[in-house]
Amino acid sequence: MKKLSILLGSLLIVGAVAQAKEVVAAPVVEEVQEVVVQPVELVEAPEFKPSGYVDLQYKYYGKTENAGNSKGDWNAGSNKTSRLQLLGSIKMTENQTFQYRVRSYKSLNSQTGESNPGTQTRLRYYYNHNNLGDSNVTLASRLQYFSFADDSQLVEYKALFNFTKYMPEIFSSVEVSPKYGYEWTSGNDSDYENYLGVDITTFMELPYGFSFEFNTYLTQRFFGQEQSFGGKYVTGATAAEQKAGGAKFEDKNFTVDVEAYIYNTQNLYKVGNLVVDFNFEGGYDPATYSQHKKFYTPGLGNETALVNKTDRFGYSLYMLPNISADYKVTENLKVYAAIGAEYRNWDYTASKSASTWRWQPQAWAGMKATF
Repeated sequence: MKKLSILLGSLLIVGAVAQAKEVVAAPVVEEVQEVVVQPVELVEAPEFKPSGYVDLQYKYYGKTENAGNSKGDWNAGSNKTSRLQLLGSIKMTENQTFQYRVRSYKSLNSQTGESNPGTQTRLRYYYNHNNLGDSNVTLASRLQYFSFADDSQLVEYKALFNFTKYMPEIFSSVEVSPKYGYEWTSGNDSDYENYLGVDITTFMELPYGFSFEFNTYLTQRFFGQEQSFGGKYVTGATAAEQKAGGAKFEDKNFTVDVEAYIYNTQNLYKVGNLVVDFNFEGGYDPATYSQHKKFYTPGLGNETALVNKTDRFGYSLYMLPNISADYKVTENLKVYAAIGAEYRNWDYTASKSASTWRWQPQAWAGMKATF
């Protein structure tokens, strides 16, 4: 029995060894990952194309409230006029922009023999110099030409330093702009002026459809023949003193002009491509300070007939509520129309008197094409 047990144990051991020899370890195969290299697509910068807009507008200025009833000259008769305006801008290159505005005024009160106010032309060329060094201040140059209705002309250069990125988010524009200008009359004689100064302009976007604009213009003027356009700057208190020969005419004058405007737009109706809005704008347009008083010389320019004194401080305040309708004809063409009324202190030299405030109806229509 023992012999049989020993024999069976031996057989089991031999079988296990033989089975172990038959087991062959499987080879280890490393998985090779195929890397697919995508071709690099070179994206070219989009080709620059000139862009801009053209806006043609006709505006009607109605008869001022109580026109013809005033004792003064400022509102002695009907002052109905029309204005045809061509406005546009062309971005010629990435850094160059050209703007133009032509306004032609015409009297609609021909029965009184009023002459037409004339035509104004304003041309502006901008060059963007981009950022100053590593700062967020941008610099642009603006060269302006202006031809007034009386045929006098002006050339002005401004360096526009933009500090908007350093201001709170409500500011959409903040610029400080040194300037130099030269203005001359149609006679091209000694009746001219040079001026130097600094302009500070700001624009803010506010909640509920409001926006606010605040501008300050500091200007030192130098006159070619001790006079300004349209009148004389003098040192003296009354017109009687000037007529008596005591006038000291100034060959320079320092002025400060402040503009403050508030705007608001509220949508009244919108369907498809038609939008109807209620708009409001108003404010100081402008408030002024002059180093010297100014006396005008009506008619022949006789220095002994100085009248119409302008105070050293003054302001023009207005508001213009209106309702406008815009219709988008195509993606690049819009037509529009609006009607409203302006309330303003028309008599500039006596603006504290409520009797000098008048309503004037206004209406305008036009079309704007972009490209």
